[in-house]
Amino acid sequence: MRRLWEERQIFADRLGTSLDSFEVASAELAPAAARFIASTRPAFETLQIKDPARLLRIALAEDAQEGWPARLSPRTTLDLLGDRTWIHGLRLRPFSTPVARGAGSFLLALESAGRAISDAASALRSPFVLATDVFDLRRNCVGALLGMLPLSPAFATRRLGLSPSRVRDQQRHLARAALVDARVATFRVLLRGLLARGSKALDSDLPELSDGALGFELPTAAAGVFIRVRPRDSQRFAGALLASSRHETLVETHDEDWFRNPRAIAELRAELAEPAPNLPTAAELAAGSRALEARLQALL
Repeated sequence: MRRLWEERQIFADRLGTSLDSFEVASAELAPAAARFIASTRPAFETLQIKDPARLLRIALAEDAQEGWPARLSPRTTLDLLGDRTWIHGLRLRPFSTPVARGAGSFLLALESAGRAISDAASALRSPFVLATDVFDLRRNCVGALLGMLPLSPAFATRRLGLSPSRVRDQQRHLARAALVDARVATFRVLLRGLLARGSKALDSDLPELSDGALGFELPTAAAGVFIRVRPRDSQRFAGALLASSRHETLVETHDEDWFRNPRAIAELRAELAEPAPNLPTAAELAAGSRALEARLQALL
């Protein structure tokens, strides 16, 4: 992994620019990630994660078993959305779904479905150069918006068929998985910075960073191996923050079950058919962070 990043840095130097200039949507993402780690520390500490095994168990949300389809596939994932307005008239490209190892797998599958819907809806009216978001920011926002739908009590009762008495317990397990996922995303954002600064920075700062973000120290030999760092990881974190603000707006406008409201779905699809949005500001990222923290804290 170190060698790969060294080669990538050399490539960027030859172009006379930085890797971040064409891979990261905003310079504000790294500071936002550091603030998110600090602000969610009390909630994260309640999970008592001290080793990779427990991190993975909580991320899988194996205790949130009720209501999911017997099989996990693109079709069953789209069926979870219910209203066919989501995909009506769209030519969705095939999207992958993970092996069903727990409720966390269904969250990831819904996220993949959201990205596929974003791509298909964006291609409807806008020319390719306008519809295509070079940073993948909008598709990650829509992915996170749908990926976190199961955290909504309305989704649990209306789409998963849970009884009111069972919703609270399942929501708690899903919120814990979502918190771990968000913390891993922030870790990737900050680990990218260490890899870009070189071996000395990685050797000196990785133990503290991993302990603070994940709950245990990673050896430098595991950097980018146990948790991989990909070029567009920063946008996945940004998408989670922006999606949390968008969810708040949709709830205020269309109520808690906005995901089954044809008007809300049509509103989202109309937005996707417009040119790609501006890059996120520090204020927008901060607002999204507050919204995500509040949503998770209410369920934990």
